[in-house]
Parts: sequence; structure tokens; C-alpha cells
Amino acid sequence: MSEKIDFNRSTTVNFYNNTSLTLNRTGFSCEGDSILHNVAPPSVIQPGQQVQWIQKVSSLQGYSNSYASYGFSSGGSLTVEWSNPISSGNTYSVSCNPSSDYNITYTGGSGTEATISVDFVQKTKLDITFYNQNVLELTLDPASIQIQDGEFITQPPASIAAGGQASWTMDGVGFKGSCHYWFDSVSGAKLSWDTSNNQYSIDAEPTYEYTGNTSGSTPSVSFYVQLQGGGLLGSGDGPPADGS
Repeated sequence: MSEKIDFNRSTTVNFYNNTSLTLNRTGFSCEGDSILHNVAPPSVIQPGQQVQWIQKVSSLQGYSNSYASYGFSSGGSLTVEWSNPISSGNTYSVSCNPSSDYNITYTGGSGTEATISVDFVQKTKLDITFYNQNVLELTLDPASIQIQDGEFITQPPASIAAGGQASWTMDGVGFKGSCHYWFDSVSGAKLSWDTSNNQYSIDAEPTYEYTGNTSGSTPSVSFYVQLQGGGLLGSGDGPPADGS
């Protein structure tokens, strides 16, 4: 009967490649006391694949400066680093390049027998266009901007002229947010978007005077506000409210 090994410290990394990229290992340090119980980061991670690697030690010394790095065909790279020392708490670091196109995050990682989940995804963009199909200018309430997911590349403009339109762009993994434009102190329109649920809405107020419509979805969505009863501007001042 083989002798039972009492592992004092271990780190299990569950890595999720949620991209269309093939990841090729370019370096790693993941040494353990037993080759039978240590699992090295794989040399290749296929698109959409979930993989796992494990570092275990049976001594009381712990370990630090462990890492796994990967490159991919578009010239990018990513690195996962972890430490499970005896003298202080666990530490982790994840990074990718170019960060403008990809995002990498981790969760978990506490305890002497730690497990973390690493998620690698490709960022997307959302283009938002707002058509003001009225004879009054719209003014943004800056305090109304609420962003739960994603971030602005370009900001919603401070105002949109009568009969005009304006666009702004977000990037990230998903997009959820809202903002409010006003014609005056009592009338305006609140725009909301949530790409994870494919929900886009515009609440025009007062409802007896204005109506709103949306069209499109990721990566491009449009919002429209108009007078009730089809009180649109001329046909040359923008697309119809149904987006056709």
C-alpha cells in the first residue's frame, strides 16, 4: 500500500477559454512535491475549452511566483500568477494583452487548499444612436447615467438638437445601463439597454404627449422619441420611428 501524502497547500486553477482563439503555452512555473499529484498547465487550450491545472506541496514551505503564460495567433498574450505562501495570504494576478480587445478575470482563491476560476473572453462593442424626432432640443441629465456593465468609449452628448441624432459607443463583455434626456423640466425620455437579456427600452414622458421606439440589437441599437400621433419631423430629418 502506498504511503498517503499529506498535502499542506494546493492551488487548483480552472481556466475557461471563452474565445475563438487557440492558446499556446509560452511558459510556466508550477512545481510540486509529487509528480503524481501535480498537474501542469496544458500546452494548448482550444477555443471554448475548459482546462485545469493543480499545484500541491506536502511541505510547510508553501510556494510563490507560480505562473502560466499563453500566446495566441493575433499577437496577444495572457498570464495567470498565483502564490500560496506559508507566511501570508494567497495572492493572484491575471493580465492580458491587448486589454482593449480581451478581458480576463478570476474568482475564488481563499484557503490553504485554494481553487480559482479564470475567465478569458473577447470584448465586444455596442453602438447606440438616439434620434430626436421633435422640434425641441434634448438635454442630458449627467446624474442620470447608470452603468452596470461595460464602459464608454465615447460619451452620450450633452444635448441633441431638434430633428438631430447622436451616437455613442461602449465596449466590454456585456452592456447594461441607462440615461435620461429632457426636453424641459417635465418631459423627456429615459433610455435603457441590457444586452445580456437582449432588452432595450425607451420611456418617453409624459406618455400622453410623447412615444418612444427602439430597433436593432448588439452590436448596434437605435432609440427614437416622437410626439404622440405621429408628429414626426419631415422625412429628410431621420429614419422613421420603427427603424425601417
